Amino acid sequence: SLASSECGSDIIINEINVKFKNLIDKAEFFATKKHENQKRQSGDDYINHPRRVSQILADYGFDEEVQSAGWLHDVLEDSETKESDLLELF
Repeated sequence: SLASSECGSDIIINEINVKFKNLIDKAEFFATKKHENQKRQSGDDYINHPRRVSQILADYGFDEEVQSAGWLHDVLEDSETKESDLLELF
């Protein structure tokens, strides 16, 4: 369940549900929290990568579901997030 996940997922879920109605904003917030303090090999904040991916998808005219996937595409691989938690949220 989301409440048992690391990184305070229960708190993140509550914040998402209260603050955001737009899917992209939810995905951005969640990805930012999950990639917090992560760095790329270059020293760049990791979140800049999913941000760029989502922007590229937007530039090509993809809908909000695909843009949100751009934000979330590395969350399972690079954080303690469980697939079931991601599916429950999105």
